[in-house]
Amino acid sequence: MKIRALIITAFLCGGCSVNYNTVTAPETAPMARRFISLNDVRNGLKRSELNSLLGRQVVVGYEMSDPQAQQYSPITQENPYRTETYRQGEKSYTVDFYLLGIEAGDGEVSDNELVPMVFYNDALIGHGWDYFDRKIKPLKK
Repeated sequence: MKIRALIITAFLCGGCSVNYNTVTAPETAPMARRFISLNDVRNGLKRSELNSLLGRQVVVGYEMSDPQAQQYSPITQENPYRTETYRQGEKSYTVDFYLLGIEAGDGEVSDNELVPMVFYNDALIGHGWDYFDRKIKPLKK
Protein backbone atom coordinates (compact mmCIF):
# COMPACT_ATOMS: atom_id res chain seq x y z
CA MET A 1 0.00 0.00 0.00
CA LYS A 2 2.86 2.40 0.82
CA ILE A 3 4.51 1.71 -2.53
CA ARG A 4 1.27 2.34 -4.38
CA ALA A 5 0.80 5.72 -2.57
CA LEU A 6 4.43 6.62 -3.30
CA ILE A 7 4.01 5.86 -7.03
CA ILE A 8 0.80 7.90 -7.23
CA THR A 9 2.43 10.82 -5.37
CA ALA A 10 5.50 10.71 -7.64
CA PHE A 11 3.27 10.65 -10.72
CA LEU A 12 1.20 13.62 -9.54
CA CYS A 13 4.24 15.70 -8.54
CA GLY A 14 6.00 14.94 -11.81
CA GLY A 15 3.05 16.38 -13.72
CA CYS A 16 3.40 19.66 -11.82
CA SER A 17 7.05 20.26 -12.59
CA VAL A 18 8.10 23.39 -14.46
CA ASN A 19 10.82 23.56 -17.09
CA TYR A 20 12.77 26.78 -16.43
CA ASN A 21 15.02 26.30 -19.45
CA THR A 22 12.45 27.37 -22.02
CA VAL A 23 13.75 29.73 -24.69
CA THR A 24 11.80 32.79 -25.76
CA ALA A 25 12.10 33.44 -29.48
CA PRO A 26 12.90 37.02 -30.58
CA GLU A 27 9.55 37.36 -32.31
CA THR A 28 7.85 36.98 -28.93
CA ALA A 29 9.83 39.89 -27.45
CA PRO A 30 7.75 42.71 -25.99
CA MET A 31 5.98 44.78 -28.63
CA ALA A 32 7.68 48.02 -29.67
CA ARG A 33 4.56 50.08 -29.05
CA ARG A 34 4.05 52.43 -26.15
CA PHE A 35 1.86 55.47 -26.27
CA ILE A 36 1.89 58.63 -24.19
CA SER A 37 -1.45 59.66 -22.73
CA LEU A 38 -2.67 63.16 -23.55
CA ASN A 39 -5.45 63.10 -20.93
CA ASP A 40 -3.81 65.72 -18.69
CA VAL A 41 -2.69 68.09 -21.48
CA ARG A 42 -4.45 71.44 -21.16
CA ASN A 43 -3.95 74.96 -22.48
CA GLY A 44 -1.86 77.25 -20.29
CA LEU A 45 0.79 74.66 -19.40
CA LYS A 46 4.37 75.93 -19.66
CA ARG A 47 6.77 74.00 -21.92
CA SER A 48 8.69 72.72 -18.89
CA GLU A 49 5.43 71.53 -17.28
CA LEU A 50 4.43 69.69 -20.45
CA ASN A 51 7.87 68.07 -20.64
CA SER A 52 7.47 66.87 -17.07
CA LEU A 53 3.94 65.65 -17.73
CA LEU A 54 4.66 63.75 -20.94
CA GLY A 55 8.24 62.76 -20.15
CA ARG A 56 11.41 63.41 -22.07
CA GLN A 57 11.57 59.92 -23.59
CA VAL A 58 9.23 57.40 -25.14
CA VAL A 59 9.91 53.67 -25.58
CA VAL A 60 9.96 52.84 -29.31
CA GLY A 61 11.19 49.26 -29.17
CA TYR A 62 13.30 46.68 -27.41
CA GLU A 63 16.62 45.04 -28.08
CA MET A 64 17.99 41.86 -26.59
CA SER A 65 20.54 42.87 -23.96
CA ASP A 66 21.32 39.39 -22.63
CA PRO A 67 20.71 36.48 -25.02
CA GLN A 68 21.48 33.89 -22.34
CA ALA A 69 18.83 35.22 -19.97
CA GLN A 70 16.46 36.32 -22.78
CA GLN A 71 16.39 39.84 -21.34
CA TYR A 72 15.43 42.91 -23.34
CA SER A 73 16.34 46.57 -22.88
CA PRO A 74 14.12 49.43 -24.06
CA ILE A 75 15.08 51.59 -27.04
CA THR A 76 14.03 55.15 -26.32
CA GLN A 77 13.56 58.33 -28.33
CA GLU A 78 13.90 61.85 -26.91
CA ASN A 79 10.83 64.08 -26.77
CA PRO A 80 9.96 66.48 -28.19
CA TYR A 81 10.94 64.68 -31.38
CA ARG A 82 11.36 67.97 -33.25
CA THR A 83 10.69 71.66 -32.71
CA GLU A 84 9.71 74.28 -35.29
CA THR A 85 9.10 78.03 -35.07
CA TYR A 86 6.36 79.84 -37.00
CA ARG A 87 5.90 83.60 -37.30
CA GLN A 88 2.96 85.89 -37.91
CA GLY A 89 4.17 89.48 -37.92
CA GLU A 90 5.80 90.10 -34.54
CA LYS A 91 4.28 86.96 -33.00
CA SER A 92 6.38 83.83 -32.77
CA TYR A 93 4.89 80.38 -32.12
CA THR A 94 6.94 77.37 -31.05
CA VAL A 95 5.64 73.96 -32.03
CA ASP A 96 7.01 70.89 -30.28
CA PHE A 97 6.18 67.64 -32.04
CA TYR A 98 5.91 64.83 -29.50
CA LEU A 99 6.38 61.21 -30.46
CA LEU A 100 3.44 59.33 -29.00
CA GLY A 101 4.54 55.86 -30.06
CA ILE A 102 5.30 53.73 -33.07
CA GLU A 103 2.46 52.66 -35.35
CA ALA A 104 4.61 50.79 -37.88
CA GLY A 105 8.09 49.40 -37.37
CA ASP A 106 9.37 50.88 -40.61
CA GLY A 107 12.36 52.76 -39.16
CA GLU A 108 10.78 56.15 -39.87
CA VAL A 109 8.69 58.51 -37.77
CA SER A 110 5.62 59.67 -39.66
CA ASP A 111 3.22 62.49 -38.79
CA ASN A 112 0.56 60.07 -37.53
CA GLU A 113 3.04 59.04 -34.81
CA LEU A 114 3.52 62.65 -33.68
CA VAL A 115 1.30 65.24 -32.03
CA PRO A 116 2.01 68.99 -32.34
CA MET A 117 1.98 71.11 -29.18
CA VAL A 118 1.69 74.85 -29.98
CA PHE A 119 3.18 77.44 -27.60
CA TYR A 120 2.98 81.21 -27.54
CA ASN A 121 5.03 83.07 -24.90
CA ASP A 122 6.00 79.67 -23.41
CA ALA A 123 2.36 78.72 -22.73
CA LEU A 124 0.45 75.95 -24.50
CA ILE A 125 -2.32 77.45 -26.64
CA GLY A 126 -3.41 74.35 -28.55
CA HIS A 127 -2.44 70.84 -29.57
CA GLY A 128 -3.26 68.21 -32.14
CA TRP A 129 -3.23 68.15 -35.91
CA ASP A 130 -6.61 69.87 -36.31
CA TYR A 131 -5.42 72.87 -34.33
CA PHE A 132 -2.04 72.92 -36.07
CA ASP A 133 -3.55 72.68 -39.58
CA ARG A 134 -6.08 75.49 -38.91
CA LYS A 135 -3.98 77.98 -36.92
CA ILE A 136 -0.27 77.38 -37.47
CA LYS A 137 0.41 75.58 -40.75
CA PRO A 138 -0.60 78.60 -42.89
CA LEU A 139 2.02 80.77 -41.13
CA LYS A 140 5.64 81.21 -42.24
CA LYS A 141 8.40 79.11 -40.75
